Amino acid sequence: MFRRPSQAGLAWTKDINICPNVDSLVEYQSAALRQARLKRLPDDEGYAARIPGFNGLIVFGDTETEAIGELESALSGWVELALRQGRGLPALKSDRQLAVSAR
Repeated sequence: MFRRPSQAGLAWTKDINICPNVDSLVEYQSAALRQARLKRLPDDEGYAARIPGFNGLIVFGDTETEAIGELESALSGWVELALRQGRGLPALKSDRQLAVSAR
């Protein structure tokens, strides 16, 4: 089961590339990373990391820190490609939604 390293988030709509709660793509990416899920792989093979809603974005690392670092790098490219292709960006859960889902 994937788990959340920390809790936070902002509202974003998939249909548009503007979010009133986010001043930049850097803030959007930071909020997305806070919604990351980590999973320890069997047989001490490291960790997998992903962000719900970001289809096809999954990375691996020997440690949790390495997996999150890989995810940060991959997310930047994922966001850039999505915007270039005009797909928009996935909605992020609000702080309140994350607090409820963590119960």
